[in-house]
Amino acid sequence: MDFNIVILFVGWCIYGLVHSVLATTAVKQFANNLGIKLGAYKVIYNVIAVVGLYALIKFQTTVSSVRLFSSTILITTLGMFLTIVGFAVMLICIFKYFKQMNGFSQEVNQPTLIISGLHRFVRHPLYTGTFIFIAGLFFLFPFMANLVSISVIIAYTLIAIRFEEKKLILTFGEDYISYQKRVPKILPDFWKR
Repeated sequence: MDFNIVILFVGWCIYGLVHSVLATTAVKQFANNLGIKLGAYKVIYNVIAVVGLYALIKFQTTVSSVRLFSSTILITTLGMFLTIVGFAVMLICIFKYFKQMNGFSQEVNQPTLIISGLHRFVRHPLYTGTFIFIAGLFFLFPFMANLVSISVIIAYTLIAIRFEEKKLILTFGEDYISYQKRVPKILPDFWKR
């Protein structure tokens, strides 16, 4: 296996670990004890996330990698469709979450449980959109480096959701537990509705 693929794998793992550690309450509290207000911390967190993501994607696009299968019109069309749908779902979620997560707002908002819009179909539509988007990119660019990257992203996200849901239960209590029982985590179950 190419050493650059190993570096890419490790890079994505480190990115996920840093992303998770910086999102913990303990680190936020530590930053607060240093005098960094929550809004400023969110800005710092988002800058680190974007810069890290940019660096990983830049490295990934420069790695020479084996093509895993040949593209056909059907595969390319499927890839384009999935990429567009996934990107649209991601944008809807990002715009919906932006005010709460950007750190620029001066308002101190109480967290609210969002169960409308895309959240009626899945509890984590941003992750659903991300999975659809990266699957589409893989069909468009079926290289080993991309397969490694999406595998780590999906595995990391599925693990992180477990911790995120524990925080959501602590924050919203019985309301979130009831929501969990009604709405699937990532894959919508249209056939049951």
